[in-house]
Amino acid sequence: MAEYVDRRFVGHAFPNELAGTLYRTTGGNPLFVVTLIEDLESRQMIRPVDGRWELASTVDEVASRRPDSIRRLLDVQLDRLGVVEQRIVEAASVAGATFAVGAVAHALEMPVETVDASCETLANEHPFLRFVGTETWPTARSSPGTASPRALPARRLARTSHVRLWHRRIGERLEAGYGSQTDSVASELAEHFDEGHAFSRAAHYRRSLANARPAGTEATRRSATSSALARS
Repeated sequence: MAEYVDRRFVGHAFPNELAGTLYRTTGGNPLFVVTLIEDLESRQMIRPVDGRWELASTVDEVASRRPDSIRRLLDVQLDRLGVVEQRIVEAASVAGATFAVGAVAHALEMPVETVDASCETLANEHPFLRFVGTETWPTARSSPGTASPRALPARRLARTSHVRLWHRRIGERLEAGYGSQTDSVASELAEHFDEGHAFSRAAHYRRSLANARPAGTEATRRSATSSALARS
């Protein structure tokens, strides 16, 4: 959390406890983190002062901005989407803070072109996604683009059984995409397979992380992801 805040607000003067407060308030959900921060910005609770980002309120006031209030606002906007777009946003929220369009398409068993077109519309016309770049996987099975889900009300997530299935499919798509280089996304794979109740596969990637992760590989990729999330 602190790393994300540091990269999004370079050179900020926030109190040290802000990152922890953001984490506790959102439960660490990347969708709610982004939404909460944007809510704080829109209310001028976080704002630039003499070229440096500062907290214009107290940490306690930030903690009072409960995700429930944000969810209600987003519910209204999500209800205006078509059924297919709602499903894509739901699956994107499962995929993570940034996701490959190809992985979400695989989770939903939809054509990549359809998901890519919907994501473009969602990024341009709605507050749910933003395009952050194109990612090419080592096996040359490239995703048309990667995006960051802005927010999704928790009540709008699909049934638990669907969410588990989506996690497994996303993990499988990442495995196929990275081929022999899955060590670079081992932590993501472990998380998706854990959430998908594919525990033996999750354990495999956790062992990979613990035993022989190449120095700097995972850190470099996480840094790149964080940079993509940072506001230009």
